[in-house]
This record gives sequence, C-alpha cells and structure tokens, in this order.
Amino acid sequence: MVQTDSRVLCVGVDCESRLVTRLGAELDHSPVQAVPSLTAATEDALATAGCLVAVVDEDGLDIEAVEQLSGHETPVVAFPSPSAGRTDAALAAGATDVVTATGPDRFAVLAHRVGMVRDETPVGRFDPTLTPQSEASATDASFAVVAVGSAGRIQSASPSVEQLFGYPPDELEGTPVTRLVPDRLYDTAGPEVVASLVGDGRSPDRSWIELPGRHRDGSEIPLGVSVVESARDDGHRVSVIIRDLRDEYDRESRLDQLATAVEASMDGVALLDDDGRYDYVNAAHAAVYGYDDPAALEGEHWRNLYDDAELERLESEVFPVVTGEGRWRGELTGRRADGSTFPQEVTLTHLDDGGLVCVVRDISDRVRRREDLRTERRFVESVIDALPDAFYVLGLDGSFQRWNDEMRAVTGYSDAELDGMDALTVIPESDHDRVGAAIAAVVHEHETQTVESAFLTKQGEEIPHEFSGRPLRDGDGAVVGLVGIGRDISGKRLREQRLSVLSRVLRHNVRNRTTVIRGRAQQVADAVTDSELSAALAAVDRSAAALESASERARLAERLLRDRDTERRPVDLCRIVDEALDSVETSGIDLVTEVPESTTAAATAHVTHAVAELVDNARTHCDSPTVRVAVTAGGDRVRIRVADDGPGIPAHEREAVQSDEETPLEHGTGIGLWLVAWITSSVGGTLTFEASSLGGTAVVLSFPAA
Repeated sequence: MVQTDSRVLCVGVDCESRLVTRLGAELDHSPVQAVPSLTAATEDALATAGCLVAVVDEDGLDIEAVEQLSGHETPVVAFPSPSAGRTDAALAAGATDVVTATGPDRFAVLAHRVGMVRDETPVGRFDPTLTPQSEASATDASFAVVAVGSAGRIQSASPSVEQLFGYPPDELEGTPVTRLVPDRLYDTAGPEVVASLVGDGRSPDRSWIELPGRHRDGSEIPLGVSVVESARDDGHRVSVIIRDLRDEYDRESRLDQLATAVEASMDGVALLDDDGRYDYVNAAHAAVYGYDDPAALEGEHWRNLYDDAELERLESEVFPVVTGEGRWRGELTGRRADGSTFPQEVTLTHLDDGGLVCVVRDISDRVRRREDLRTERRFVESVIDALPDAFYVLGLDGSFQRWNDEMRAVTGYSDAELDGMDALTVIPESDHDRVGAAIAAVVHEHETQTVESAFLTKQGEEIPHEFSGRPLRDGDGAVVGLVGIGRDISGKRLREQRLSVLSRVLRHNVRNRTTVIRGRAQQVADAVTDSELSAALAAVDRSAAALESASERARLAERLLRDRDTERRPVDLCRIVDEALDSVETSGIDLVTEVPESTTAAATAHVTHAVAELVDNARTHCDSPTVRVAVTAGGDRVRIRVADDGPGIPAHEREAVQSDEETPLEHGTGIGLWLVAWITSSVGGTLTFEASSLGGTAVVLSFPAA
C-alpha cells in the first residue's frame, strides 16, 4: 500500500475558498489543501493525501473528474451542490462517500464524513498477496474486516466483529456471510451487492454503501460496507470492510435536531460569510426584518438592513470589538423591508473562517416598557422635587442613596457630596445616638419611626426638623433601605416656646392671685358673723380653688403634650386603672371596680392620667357619688368604662370634645375632658360617651388590643 498522511486535499476550489477554511477549523485545524481543478493536482499529491474532497458543481468538478479521482487508492468524498443533483452519479463514479447536506451545518457534516473516511477507513485497496489472517488483524473497534471465500462462507474475521455483531470471530468462521445480513436485504438491496457478499465471482461495487447488518440478538445495525475483491491461489475471495455507523447516525441526528431547533427558534439566527453576505437565514431572522421568505435575504449584504448612522456605529464601535474579542452583544436599530426601523438586540460571534453568527431579537416592546418606566420615573421625581419637605432614601448602611431638591437646599450640600454620605453627618452630634437608634429600628426591626431633631447644614446651622422613616422594600418584599421625610418645625418650635412662656406666666400669676384671694377671703370670713356673707366668701374660696386646680391641670396637659414619647407599646390596662385609682382622692366615693387580672392593649402609661381625671371629675361634680370602673376586652379592642350617678356631662361639652373644636357658643367649663381626649387620641385610642345605668354619664376609652 502507498504511505499516506492526514492531509485533506479539496479538488475543484481554490485555497482562498471558505470551504477550505471551515473544513480546516472543523477538523481541528488539520492540514487542508486545495487545487482548482484535477489537472492542477500532481499524482503524488493525490496518492499521498489522507482524503480527497471532490467539489462537484458548475464552477468545480464534473462526474468524470470524480471517476478519475476514484481511480486512486485515496478515499474520495464527493461534495456536490444541491443544485447539481448528481448524488447517484457521484456514487456510481466510485466516490467513497457523498455529502449533500445544506444549511448552517453542512461544513460540519462534511468534516465529520471526511474524518470517518480518513481516520477509520483503511486507505487504499487490499494487496492480493496479503493473507486472510493479516487482513483480519485490524483491532479498531470502529470497523471490522470479514474475509469471504468463493462459497460465500466466512474465512476469517477481525476481533472487532464481536463488538459489532455479538459473535466471536472463531464462531463465524465457516458460516455463510448471510448470517450477518437481515433477510429483508434480499428484497431491498441490489443483486450485485448481495452477490458480491456471497462471493459468486462477480465484480463487486468497491464504493462505500450503507446497508443494515444483523446482530446476534436479531436487532439491525446501520453499517457502511465496502467490498474489495482479491484472487488467491486457494480460490476467489472478497474482503468486506464494515463500518459501524451508529455513532455517526447519532451525531447526524443531533446535528439535525440542532438545525431544527435553530430553524424553529423565536430568535433570528443567520450565518454571514467573510464578505458579510448571508449564507443562511432562519425564518425568524427573515421575519424580524419584514421578509416572508428567508431566501430573500440569502446572498444579500447585511449593510442593506441598516441606515447610514447605524452603519457608522457598527463600523467604528461594534466590529472592532467583534474582531478583538470574538463576540459583541448590544442594541442596534435595524431597518425592515418596508423601510421602517425597529430596536433590536444583536449578538455577533466571529467564526474562524471570517464569517459571523448573527442572532437578532426585536425588542420594540422592551424599549416601549423601558421608556414608559423612564417617563413614570421622571414624573415621580418631579413630584418628589415639588414636595415642601426634605425627601431622602437611605441604604441599609445608613447612607444617602436618593434625595429631592429640598433636601439639597436645606442642607447646603451638593448632589456629589450627598451621594453615599452617612445620614448622621447632617444631624447634630448630640442627637446621633437617638437618631441612629431610630434608623436602626427602621432598617433592622422594620418599624416606622418619628423623631424630632435638626438638620445640621454645611454652614453649621441647626434647623429643627421632624424626621419620619419607614422601611423601603423591593419587589420581593425584602427591606433594602429607609425612605423618609424631614419636615421643618422651626415655626412649630417657636410657637411652642411662646405658648410655654405664656403658660408659665399665666400659671404663676394665677397661682399668686388665687393665693391672695383665698387668703383675704379667709381673713374676712374669720372677722364676720353674717351667714350670707360667710356663704359668699365660701363661694369665692371654692372658685379660687377651682382656678388653682385648672392651672395645675393646664400644667399637666402641657407636660404630657410636650412629651414626644408617644410610641404605642403593649401595656396592661388593668394595672393602669389600679395606678390611676391609687393616685386620686377616693374618700367619699362609692367606688365599684370590675377589672380582670390582666388585659393588654397598645397604648402608653399616659392613659393613667386620663382615668384619674375621669374619676376625679365625678368626685368634683357630685356629692357622695357612685363611680363604676370596668375593663373589658372584645374583638380587637380593649375598653375602659368610667360611669357615675352624677348630673351628667352637658351635651355642648360632649360635642365640643368629640368634634375637637371649641366655639364661643359651645365651650366647656374646664380642661379636664380635653385632657382625657388629648391623651386618648395621642396613643391611637378613641373616646365616646354613653348613658350610665347609674343615672349619670359613662365615658368609654377604647384602645387596639395588643
């Protein structure tokens, strides 16, 4: 046999052909050479190549050239174009194999077939002088060799025949070769093939053909068969070279599946040659550009699908990346067949032969949604910037992530300075612990917090603000930060300061004047004996005492209302009632309590003052009153009910307290009920009035159960 190498020689194309480049890449860069015609190839090149690829088309070889190539011992793979329609003729001309694949995988199929023929097929014809034993010594599991005598019986078989057919070689010796052939082969195969297998002396077809074989278990095996005739002293014989095609069929099936998947893909997939023209286009790729038939794009240049501005971007920005990195992905604007444009997402992948794989997706809906979100975001930002209060978003680390114009204006810091700044930087140092704890409670405990402090401006000025913050959650409900509002309370603080000064002055003056009035009245009462005058002086003393009491209630109201610790927490209302009753004078009162051991509600300890005020109010307005205090729970509320048998609360006072507004015509005689109402509402409770079975009025304080 002539010594050969692994070189693949393509006949009928020049060395610059895309076929040569792609075949070399598919064959792991094995040597691939090319000659434009049969006459340009030397006999030595043809004889020593590992495989010949005959390119059959109008620009390449004809069938006669294939027949001439088949006269050499080198295996020949014919590669006719689909339009040539010469598959049968190529086989008849003696080609070892024929590849007619089309589409994006045709070069991969060709490379696979060339690899099979070149690497697995014994190259050249068997020398008639070789013995049957040496012919059957092949051990490559990918093919088997069976020597058949003139009587159609197997004389020898290579070891790999057992893996292929399930028979040990010695078990086959002396048995008819038809043992390896399905019965149906006689009905479907040509007579010359069957005759050559049984060795009737006819000249066999020396090309590779595909036939089914029969395994020992009765199953059929796809085989590639080549029959080589030899004449020996002991009689006529043929050598049957058998290839196992199961793996090849599996690979081809996977390639077919891949091609089917690409064709059925909703994304547009295309192959471009090294000149930028479409080699293959799937239906989705054609449709995205407005073409009904993919064939309308094949052979066209990609530049026809883009406007000038986009072409400039592709040339200057995109293709340098594709060339340098082998891949680019991004958004472009394509042009449809009707001239309209559309946004697209494009992935370009560089191939070894200089071509490109192009995947395109129409993203019109995505861009529309993105623009809608941008419009909505601009609207939200304009609303936030229009707020008179400072708006801000803190990250989990307590740093500023977003803010509005008012935040920038009041602090004096620029956007660049605020970005990532720790929130405590704009808070006076004396409040760091308190404000920091509130931020931590929002971020880590997921609580809503309100705290009064001040903005410390860039210039060092402190501007009083009330800060309210609540957890900021993402789409999955996870807390990702804090969203807050800072409200300027400078005017509120000033009003509170003025009212506090006025209140202190008034209380001081009232206390001093009432002390004088009561002292002088007592002096006069001690000096006179007239009963009517004594009664008048007693009335003066009671009025002065009531005025002192009102002053003290006003002081208590001011203290409670100025107390900023109004956060509701679970408290035992039964304990609250006990403490209230302990704090008031109950002598002279017939006190009845209906209080369980424990009942918890969401409130604060300030409720103690409200209950005490109600009991004291009953004692003040009635001689020897009966007062009933009850705590009940029902549903999601807990109620404290204080009832008496007194004269009742006038309707205009009840209406004024419940409407939270006094008028010159509708006002109360004191601040006791107002104090009760303020305390109750400040902790989230409600105040109502009911008729009492004792004959007077019942006041009901209701709070959320905890």
